[in-house]
Amino acid sequence: RGRRARPAGVLPLRALPQGTSSPPRRTRSTFCHCARCRKANGTTFLAAVTEEPATFTVSDPHARLASYESSPGVFRKFCGHCGSPLFSHRPGPPEVIRLRPGTLDSAFAGPVTAHIFHRDRAAWLEGAEHAPTYDERP
Repeated sequence: RGRRARPAGVLPLRALPQGTSSPPRRTRSTFCHCARCRKANGTTFLAAVTEEPATFTVSDPHARLASYESSPGVFRKFCGHCGSPLFSHRPGPPEVIRLRPGTLDSAFAGPVTAHIFHRDRAAWLEGAEHAPTYDERP
């Protein structure tokens, strides 16, 4: 079976300092284990990279970026075509942008700087490091 083609124009999300082609300055990368992030992203934990708001730009040539205010002052941005979560934005103060690194075509170089809300992590994740690993679907 071949791989499914990604819908054209949906991704990659481009987060680059304005006028340059260099990677954005990432101030912090976290895994958030809170129930709100798990439910909003449908994952065991949320991987997020805090970006510098002054240099964060989004390339959206097909006008597909959608937004939802998930809690007062927190806007979750996602692709209105495929539903992929892209980043969250808090206008502030202080302004905060948390990018979902799994949406980028380029590999995230890390490192993860913190696990937050760790006491709220999914209980079934305990011991997962001992499960068999595969390079592809078995």
